[in-house]
Amino acid sequence: MSGTALLLIDLQNDYFPGGRMALEGSPAAVAKAAAALAAFRARGLPVSPVGVAVAYAPWLRTLVIDRQDEGCGPELGRLGVTAVVADTLMTDRGRETALARVVLGA
Repeated sequence: MSGTALLLIDLQNDYFPGGRMALEGSPAAVAKAAAALAAFRARGLPVSPVGVAVAYAPWLRTLVIDRQDEGCGPELGRLGVTAVVADTLMTDRGRETALARVVLGA
C-alpha cells in the first residue's frame, strides 16, 4: 500500500494524569494510538523510525529507537545515523528515568 503512513507524535507522560501538562482524554488517545499501531503492523505495513532520520539527516547523528525497531539500525547507519536501542515506552517514572539515562548517554 504505497503512500500509507501512520504518524504518532508526543505520547509522553507529561500529558497524562499526574504529568506536568495533563490533557483531558490522554489515556483514551494513547489506547487508540496503540490499537492503530497494532493494526498497522498486523496488516504488514512498515513501521520504522527511518522517515524521521531521513527528514532530519542534515542535523541528526544519533537516534534513540525502540527495541522493536532494532532491525532498522543498518538502514539508519547507511544514512549516517547511529541507532541507540532502548525501551522507549515510558509507562512509569522508572522507565522514564531509564530512557532519560540512555538519551543523555547517547
